[in-house]
Amino acid sequence: MGKEAYKDIWVFAEQEGGVLSGTTFELLAKAHDLKKKLGTSMLLITHDLGVVAETCDKVAIMYAGEIVEYGTIEQVLEQPMLPYTVGLLRAIPNMTTDVDRLSPILGAPPDPTRLPRGCKFQPRCPHATEQCAAPVATRTMADGHQCRCCLYEGVEAPQNAEEVETL
Repeated sequence: MGKEAYKDIWVFAEQEGGVLSGTTFELLAKAHDLKKKLGTSMLLITHDLGVVAETCDKVAIMYAGEIVEYGTIEQVLEQPMLPYTVGLLRAIPNMTTDVDRLSPILGAPPDPTRLPRGCKFQPRCPHATEQCAAPVATRTMADGHQCRCCLYEGVEAPQNAEEVETL
């Protein structure tokens, strides 16, 4: 994991391959302590939502190079709005439940040279409609939770992942 230190922010980026080592966890723990002690911020770029949950206060979920959901850890990981975020969370192994197979996100990520119009997740989204092909604005809820999904135009934020499934 590479790191850069600026006056008020620490930037950590995952090494190629997306695997965080034990040394990385030690480094992040020390950086988290320094962040609190010095009053600085830390930007963590990773695929590991477990590390994000333990280390960060806020999270931005990206898909195809765009921020598609943003909020506090509680908002995004406990009350995800975007079907992509719900899919990411369902794909994480649960150590307390015995399952034969994980729940993958169906389909493949888009070719970055031929991205779909509108929502980039629409070819894989179980809730996609024709409206998803139009440009999608970022929607900010009253609590500051943000997402880029046409499912929420004119709709209040869902309370949990099950509500996303019923939209």
